[in-house]
Amino acid sequence: MLSTLLIKKLQVRVGLATLTLLILSILSFSPVVKAANEFYALAVEGYGDPSEYPYECSETRTIYCWDTLDGVFEIFDVDWSWSYTDYDYTPHSGQFVDDDCHTWGYDDDSNLGLDHADVGFWCTHGSATCVDEIPLHFSSILPGMKTSGGSCQVLAEGRYGLHDLELGSGGANGDMDILMADSCHFLQDCVWWTGAISNVMQTAGNMTVILGYHGGVHDSSTHSNDIVDAVDASRYNGIGDNWIDYTNHIWSGWGNDDCAVVALSCDTAQQCEDILLYGGFEDRADPGDHSHSGYYYVEDCHPHLGDPL
Repeated sequence: MLSTLLIKKLQVRVGLATLTLLILSILSFSPVVKAANEFYALAVEGYGDPSEYPYECSETRTIYCWDTLDGVFEIFDVDWSWSYTDYDYTPHSGQFVDDDCHTWGYDDDSNLGLDHADVGFWCTHGSATCVDEIPLHFSSILPGMKTSGGSCQVLAEGRYGLHDLELGSGGANGDMDILMADSCHFLQDCVWWTGAISNVMQTAGNMTVILGYHGGVHDSSTHSNDIVDAVDASRYNGIGDNWIDYTNHIWSGWGNDDCAVVALSCDTAQQCEDILLYGGFEDRADPGDHSHSGYYYVEDCHPHLGDPL
C-alpha cells in the first residue's frame, strides 16, 4: 500500500478529443494471466570514443548498471525460473528501435531486440527536451553503440513522427508487456502529455506498463538496491505501487529528488487503477483497445532537471 499520496493523470481518448482528469487512486484487480515468461535486458557497461571507432556512442559520465542488472536478472533467471532470460552489455541502437520507424531497427528480433520478450529492462543515460514555443517535446536514451545507418539518440516523440520506439507491436516477436526504464527523464511529464509515451506503447499488442522516472535520477548503490527490491516484491501484484514506494526518494535540499513514475496503457480507467496496485510481472493484464492511459507519481517531488510534480 502506498505510504504517500499518489496522484494519477489520466487521458481518455474519445474520437479526436482528449479528456484530462486528475484523480486519486482506487483499488481492485481482475488479471489475465499470460502464458509466456521471457525477460531481456539491455544495459550499457560503458561508452566509447566515436573518433576511434565510428559506431561507438560517446558519453563523459560513467554509469553503473552492473549491480542493478545483476540483481534484477537473478530474480527472473534464478528465483522465478523464467523460461527465457538474457541480457546485452553492449546494446546497439537498433535493438531498441522498431523497423516500422527505421529500416535499421530490429527491436523484435528473437534473442537480440528488446521487444521480443514479455518483460524488458534497460539501463543507460537519458534526457528530455520540452520547448513549448515550437512545440517540441521528446525524451531520448543513449545506447552503447549505434547500428550502421542508425543514431546514438533513440527518441520517444509525440507530434512529428520522430519517435524510434514502438514496443508491444504484436506480430511474431513484438511481445513486450512491461518495460523497466532505468534512465533519467524517459517518463518526463511534459513528454508524456504530448502523446510520446503512448506512441511507444503500441495498441496492436499487450504493452501495458512502463516503470521509469521524471527528471534526473541518482546513479548509486541505493538506487540499484531499491529497483531490485521493487522487482522482487512485484511478482504477482503491486507492480506500480512498489515501483513508486521503493524507488521514489525525497532527498534533503531543493530539486534533488528521484521521482519515480508509472505510465500505463489500459482498456478502462478502472483497469489502470487495478494494474497499478494488483498487477505483477507474472500477473499481466490484457489492455484491450488501449483507450485509456495513466501517469502515476508522488505529489511534490522536485527532481534535478525537471519541473516539480
